[in-house]
Amino acid sequence: MQSIKVLKNTVRKDIRTKMKTFPKTSILEQTNIIRTKVLELEELRKSSRIGIYLSLPTEVSTTELLRELFEQNKNCYVPRWGNNHMDMVKLVSWSDYKGLPVNSWGIPEPIHEEKRINAFEEGGLDLLILPGLAFDRFGNRLGRGKGYYDRYLNNYETLGRSFDEDTIFKKPFLVGLALNEQISEEPLPTDMFDNQVDLVITSKKILARQPKAL
Repeated sequence: MQSIKVLKNTVRKDIRTKMKTFPKTSILEQTNIIRTKVLELEELRKSSRIGIYLSLPTEVSTTELLRELFEQNKNCYVPRWGNNHMDMVKLVSWSDYKGLPVNSWGIPEPIHEEKRINAFEEGGLDLLILPGLAFDRFGNRLGRGKGYYDRYLNNYETLGRSFDEDTIFKKPFLVGLALNEQISEEPLPTDMFDNQVDLVITSKKILARQPKAL
């Protein structure tokens, strides 16, 4: 029987191959519909501190979504990667985002040497918008294999306590964004370290998380 790691890598390879030839026009069309659905979420309306990924060209774009979140006066936090870990740090404005340098993956990222407010300094995240290579109808997410988001979420309370030991940090509401072609009809291979998202939003439907099978 193949290991979970091997199964995951097989799915990743299939999705990456598919996305290489996927039309940019379709990504844009789906992104526009998905953005509207995200902005209509009751969970987002209630949230003031929002974590959001900054997108690759082959992903559901979050650029205009981020702009609209600033227009709604939301507090926005984006990933900054370190040695095998990730922080969510604050952007203060749309112009702040526009001034970010692009990292080796082609993603805008705050400079590591620059002092930024960590989300935990302001109470943690209410809602986190995540990318993924693939999702299934149960809310399972397959990332790119580095494990940054899962480590961040699995250590969420401990990370938060390092900033404020008196606060109980509850995991944020998790929203995955996906192109229709990134939804697997079969359950994705998962292990005990993988986090399910609460909602997966595509241009065709919104999938709510279901309990993992025993």
